[in-house]
Amino acid sequence: MPVEAEVVVADAAATAVAATHTPEQKAAADAAAAAAVTQKAAADAAVTQKAAADAAVTQTPEQKAAAAAAATPASTAPEKYTDFTLPEGVTLDAKVIEAFSKTAKTLGLSQGNAQLVISEIAPVFKARGESAIAQVRADMLAASKADKDIGGGKFDTSVGLAKLAMEAHFSKEFNAFLNLTGLGNHPEMIRGLAKIGKPLAPDGWVPGSKDAQTKGDARSWYPNSLMNA
Repeated sequence: MPVEAEVVVADAAATAVAATHTPEQKAAADAAAAAAVTQKAAADAAVTQKAAADAAVTQTPEQKAAAAAAATPASTAPEKYTDFTLPEGVTLDAKVIEAFSKTAKTLGLSQGNAQLVISEIAPVFKARGESAIAQVRADMLAASKADKDIGGGKFDTSVGLAKLAMEAHFSKEFNAFLNLTGLGNHPEMIRGLAKIGKPLAPDGWVPGSKDAQTKGDARSWYPNSLMNA
């Protein structure tokens, strides 16, 4: 017998019994009727659940996405995030903050949860950036030391001449920039500055050439002199 029919019969029986039975019997009948109602509700819920499962199987990806969105709890994100507090020594570009805020809002992050994420990832960004710069500087320095013209046994002399050029022609601020970024380690930077700095180096004692000519440019007498730059 279907559940609905059982409930109707149970309700009718309960009504008939209520007129002739003792209070105890009437209470028992009421309990039986209540149990029948509960059973019907459970059966209805099972039917609904099965129908939902059957529908999910045939849903398109768009329908499934819409259903998932509907089941997502309401967002706790504010209309606009207040300024985030960054860890000491960490700075983030305004564009980065803007992109993060947009993503945090999409995810429904509260102000507190968004701040927690910033506090955790900002130091990682800083460390990664510093590591990348250090690697670039190290790579340029290694290339300069291996260069056939300015590296090897000539490296210290090349760097010394480059420093003379920097001190003579560049401001302290620009020299600090070259050191900070590591561009001062680039082979072409050292090569060019060494050429500029060579005439600025003080001459020491330079032996003359046995093949020097007595006529023409006097610099030919001293081929090892810095005057021949």
